[in-house]
Amino acid sequence: MCGSVRASIDASSIIYLLKTGVLGTAASAIHFYASPQVIDEVGWPSLPVRSVVPKGDFSSNDESVLILAEELGVPVISEDKKILLAAREHGIPFYNAAMVLNYLLKIEKINITQYDEFFSELVKVARYSRDVIEYAVRDKEQILRELESRKGK
Repeated sequence: MCGSVRASIDASSIIYLLKTGVLGTAASAIHFYASPQVIDEVGWPSLPVRSVVPKGDFSSNDESVLILAEELGVPVISEDKKILLAAREHGIPFYNAAMVLNYLLKIEKINITQYDEFFSELVKVARYSRDVIEYAVRDKEQILRELESRKGK
């Protein structure tokens, strides 16, 4: 995720970012897109997510996330393993809410104290496996090393 960042996001990721308290900050750095059905599924008024009707046919909200990503040429953000596996099969880059937090840290939209608070909340609401959590932590540590080396230059 770099440059003018855009992504197709599913309901679970929107909800996790809302519950974590970081959706607004994330939306200031990432242009989120979702079908009207996904937005309705969240059931929250005034989301910072752009509603786009996919042109392709879809039978579920999950499919709409993938179709929208393909149509817009953007990655998928999801917590759903089925969606992530389907994205991989279609060659669509994919991330989860933990990686959104890491991205926000990397571009310095949040600091390490905020990151730790948001990540702690995210782990409470998400059903991440130990492997997912460990990957996110390793990625965070790499980001911190990169940020430190930038400051040293």
